[in-house]
Amino acid sequence: MNTHKNLDELRWRLSVEVARTHTPVAIREKARANLARWREQGTWGAAYDEWSEILSGSDAELLAVMTARDERSDRLRQSMPYIGMLSGEQREACRKVAMGNARSAVDELAMEDGNVEIEFEPFRFAEAQLGEVMAQAIDALGTEEAAADWLLAEHESFGTAPLAALQDEGGVAAVRAVLNAIATGGPV
Repeated sequence: MNTHKNLDELRWRLSVEVARTHTPVAIREKARANLARWREQGTWGAAYDEWSEILSGSDAELLAVMTARDERSDRLRQSMPYIGMLSGEQREACRKVAMGNARSAVDELAMEDGNVEIEFEPFRFAEAQLGEVMAQAIDALGTEEAAADWLLAEHESFGTAPLAALQDEGGVAAVRAVLNAIATGGPV
């Protein structure tokens, strides 16, 4: 993998982790504070105008740009305004996974806190499952905004937000089962 692709992968993983661990309200607050500081410092770029528009849009649009694997999102993530939201351990785990050193990242986190799944596992499932789960949520709930709100709000079935529950195959299956129940009018 070339360096540019590694950096795109790192920025994507960092963005997925921010989206997984923070609410859109918190992301907007931090991003707007960073943008204001950068404007005052004279380090404003064209991408920041785009981010300002995105931050004024829907939760679904914000999450889509943060987590999509397309050229526009890759370009915008080169100027992420929501930096500073992850711990050093989270950033390091993202870096190691993006740079192809996932095993040592898992080992180090396991030694630190014994809870590897919280820090590492979402990356394995997020890329493959997030788009499908979002599409199912839109189908079940009717709009992208309703789907994003549901994925980000704490849900009693999971004890956390459904997005945060997408850490393993069981979590993905549980989220999809609840969405299926919502879509069919079954018990949740």
